[in-house]
Amino acid sequence: MQPDREHPAFASLLPRDPRAAFLWPMLLGTLVFFALGGGAILVPGHVAWLSHGDLAQSYLGWAFYRDSPWQWPPGANPAYGLEIASSVYYSDSIPLLAVFFKLLAPLLPAPFQYFGLWVLMCLVLQAWFAWKLAGLASRDLVFRSVVVLLLVTAPPMLNRLSGHLALVGHWPLLAGLYLCLRTDRQRQASWWALLVACAMAIHAYLFVLVGVLWVTDLIRRYREDAALPARKAMLLKEGGLVVGAALLSGWLSGLFTVSGRGMRATGFGHYKMNLLAPFDGAGWSAFGLHARTAAGEYEGFNYLGAGAIVLVALALTLGKGVRAQWKPRHTGLALMAVVLTALATTHVIGLGGVQWPLPLPARLVEKLQALPVQATGRLFWVVYYLVVVAALFVVARALPRVWLRAVLVAVLVLQAVDLYPGWSQVRANNHARAAMTLPGDLRSAFWDDAGGKYQNLRRMPTTFAGPGWEAAAFYAQRHGMATEIVQVARLDVKPFWALDQRKRAQLFAGAPEPDSLYLVNDSMVDTVRAALVRPRDALFRLQDRIVLAPDWGTALPPGATNLRSAEAIADAGPYYRLPFHADLSQGSQARALLGADGERIDAEQIQIPMTGASVYLPTGGHAAAALQAQFELQDLTKVPTRATLRVLMDGQALAQVSPDGHGRYRVSLRVPPGSGRVHFRKLDLQFASPSVSKKQMRKWKVGLTALEVSLAGD
Repeated sequence: MQPDREHPAFASLLPRDPRAAFLWPMLLGTLVFFALGGGAILVPGHVAWLSHGDLAQSYLGWAFYRDSPWQWPPGANPAYGLEIASSVYYSDSIPLLAVFFKLLAPLLPAPFQYFGLWVLMCLVLQAWFAWKLAGLASRDLVFRSVVVLLLVTAPPMLNRLSGHLALVGHWPLLAGLYLCLRTDRQRQASWWALLVACAMAIHAYLFVLVGVLWVTDLIRRYREDAALPARKAMLLKEGGLVVGAALLSGWLSGLFTVSGRGMRATGFGHYKMNLLAPFDGAGWSAFGLHARTAAGEYEGFNYLGAGAIVLVALALTLGKGVRAQWKPRHTGLALMAVVLTALATTHVIGLGGVQWPLPLPARLVEKLQALPVQATGRLFWVVYYLVVVAALFVVARALPRVWLRAVLVAVLVLQAVDLYPGWSQVRANNHARAAMTLPGDLRSAFWDDAGGKYQNLRRMPTTFAGPGWEAAAFYAQRHGMATEIVQVARLDVKPFWALDQRKRAQLFAGAPEPDSLYLVNDSMVDTVRAALVRPRDALFRLQDRIVLAPDWGTALPPGATNLRSAEAIADAGPYYRLPFHADLSQGSQARALLGADGERIDAEQIQIPMTGASVYLPTGGHAAAALQAQFELQDLTKVPTRATLRVLMDGQALAQVSPDGHGRYRVSLRVPPGSGRVHFRKLDLQFASPSVSKKQMRKWKVGLTALEVSLAGD
């Protein structure tokens, strides 16, 4: 194929003025945007449609980022998440636009959202690069317009309008295919560096796919330039340029604010593509094309549409006549398509409702499931566009002009009829967004006063996202508070658990953070009430929220129910009455008393690592009396070691025991009296073995089964 050269089968219909040709695809993309109801999301000051789920994550990430001072790296966003904060990269706020509009923040109205503009840009750029791709086969207006309309209405792209707006940006994939297919190599390295940097600053999945296209093109050019003596130096220079551009873009965007461990995911083999995905309308097809799929295979939605399916079938039929035009660069793209398809389907192959797990080694599966790329069904997007473009090119080469135009019109009509339900739903969703309003929670005189008094908004216990997180985050953003109540795409678990441990330590010491307002879960309210000792720390229920307001005073807001009153305490009873005994099952009283170092507490079971943990003992208000504490640890992993257990308080060892013949550690010790009115004492549990390293011991966990506390003499 020659770039932008008319095929003899066509009589070019493009206007003589090249400016008109430049505007035509942009006009088509704009028309599609407004036909899909895009005008409803374009208004910069209308942010209510971005107030739930993943849309709220993207908008709030930007809103906190806009109001925060510049940090290094520029994409860092500490107010959105506090100690577990990352950057606009992990809030999916499209760093490419977030950084740009932050520069203009003083000139922008408040509130301000650019996500509607982003969707418009995506459709316009999708149309533009589809136009450029079509120009590699012909300059005929009808042909190029059909290519534009087929690709700018691609279901996998429009499907992302439901929530993942950054992933509506499929235009870098078309741009990458264009660079792979064009024969003109002028400034190829520079264009690749720019495209890879842009993809990195939009979303990690787009970067991965564009990176795969670049590597495919690089290998192809290396093989084709075998006669050039300087080919290695040229390609090494390009590699350094592109990789450097990607790393710089990632650093500026805040990619590296989350550790490599935090980037790990657990969805490999779940969020995948079913082999029937190209033929599965999943609610988009008017002809009812639908297949049973597994739970996570919605991420592999890649429906071609009836028109595109017919086009591909026709291309396969006519392909024999164009085999002579097969080029070596096409082989590389074909191999890339095979590899991406295999990765998209993963080791759990789905065919409709049937699933066939491949018998891979357990260690390999474990490593695959820890990869950052968990939604592998998205990796088929490049293959999707490659298949459609290849079919269009084959048909264009094989059919005479009259038949080709008839086929193109028929395909376009069939595609439109089939995809009408999906397009109608997108349009209905966009129009519904125009009528949305912001969450009405946390609006009263108290919330306004608290927003001025406290710098941070926190939740107890520390919880990732959770019900109602959007309203809490909107409240914090509205009042200039930083908050840990956020949702992000990737999270460093270690600082997350470290934050939870620190907050528990402050609470059990009777000193919650004075500059933080706390929203308390129902499951934690009795523990919080038992831990508070300062009279001015208010604990009350207001508007279906339980609030801990340190140093607020005794005058509660109108309508609040005082949870520290004598009546409330009498109704609830002493939650940690001595003698105290509880197991550590989910939801038990003792569950809130367990602390740990970092991420080492299992979320579903009370298992502690052999590298250490902590337990808070309730004193029942008798801190001046000696306590008798006993707890039992069961070796759940059959660890082949005789590790000893040391129990410490305030750095002083109270006991040291070894496991019995059944692998159990039984501890009974006398706790020295505390000082002041603190109701809880902290015990640190440490394991040690001369024959086992700490690195090995991190892999082993011991189950804490029961906790018993009584006053001396009981």
